Amino acid sequence: MILLETLNATTNLMSSSYKPKEYVGYQEILDNVRSIVKRIAPEWAASSIVQEIDDLETTIDETLSGRADMAEEMLRDDFE
Repeated sequence: MILLETLNATTNLMSSSYKPKEYVGYQEILDNVRSIVKRIAPEWAASSIVQEIDDLETTIDETLSGRADMAEEMLRDDFE
């Protein structure tokens, strides 16, 4: 019984605190960060920092693409 109560409490806590990440305006933000890095960071460091930002942008793009694909699939399933 205690285990079940603990599991329920944990599930409620997780579901109430979980919020999907939103990436509204992320491309503009990352472009601004790249610009700042290129302006302020030493040249020898800027290229590797910008590459990490590019990698992050790719990850976000892939995440959003996956979400769009899942949503499209769910809609298709609803109409079949």
